[in-house]
Amino acid sequence: MHPAADLSPDWIGLMESARARAGFFTAAEAGAHHISPQLLRYRANAGWVRRELRGVYHFTSAPPTEHDELIALWLWSGEEAVFSHVTALFLHGLSDALPARVHLSVPPSWRYARFAKPSHVTVHLGTLEDADRQWMGHIPVTTPARTIADCITARVSASWVEQAITQARRCKLITPADAARLLRAQAKAAA
Repeated sequence: MHPAADLSPDWIGLMESARARAGFFTAAEAGAHHISPQLLRYRANAGWVRRELRGVYHFTSAPPTEHDELIALWLWSGEEAVFSHVTALFLHGLSDALPARVHLSVPPSWRYARFAKPSHVTVHLGTLEDADRQWMGHIPVTTPARTIADCITARVSASWVEQAITQARRCKLITPADAARLLRAQAKAAA
């Protein structure tokens, strides 16, 4: 085998790794599969792939999912973001809130802070423990208890928070002790 053959573009390998994220991939991943930025642009112009955000692409042959925009934003964040606050309330089905913005929590050391963020995104800096996050399909989301606590801290509408506590308790997503703690925090924040 000729050594140059090892450097030929590996579209099949890239498609296989992107399959785990509903067909999304980053420019860095493409580079790791020996796909140059020029070839990636060429394939985008030909309709094979679509540029979603800076450095984030999607195979056009991949079937759409209900969270395509969120998968792209997660990859844009360098896979460091966790969907949180009102976005997580919506994802967990804990309130009638329809967020106008996408809320992401990232660590204070987030290395992409210098990049321009999409105009509909709110970034919250904070440290999340592993116990504060869970996976919902292809995306990480704060747990119901952490989501509600974040909403209380961010002074989200009291009616949404109370609805979220009631719904989370009804669905057994939080314990009675969690519900009591969150209700005390809500009352304190409202005072």
